Amino acid sequence: AIFPDTPCDRERHSLDKQELRRSRIVPQENLDFTPEINFFDNKMMIADWKEKLGIIIESQEIVNVFKQTFELAWEAAEKYHKKLGLKDTAPQTRKQKR
Repeated sequence: AIFPDTPCDRERHSLDKQELRRSRIVPQENLDFTPEINFFDNKMMIADWKEKLGIIIESQEIVNVFKQTFELAWEAAEKYHKKLGLKDTAPQTRKQKR
């Protein structure tokens, strides 16, 4: 997961091991949206809890595009995460989600 630097999201980051997730924190001005995206096999879920709206897309091609885009963002987020003095809180495993 990539979270904006807010007190709530720093708390979420601290729960990574417990929730079997890896996350990175980036400056809030670099991540200014509330919807979240989750991947499950050949599906992706986009949810906006503020607008109470969600959609599930079942398409391996679309999931691959979004996963590749996320991987690029994850790599870029590493520099901000380290700049904030934070460390990855959980080791990466093949089945862990980000």
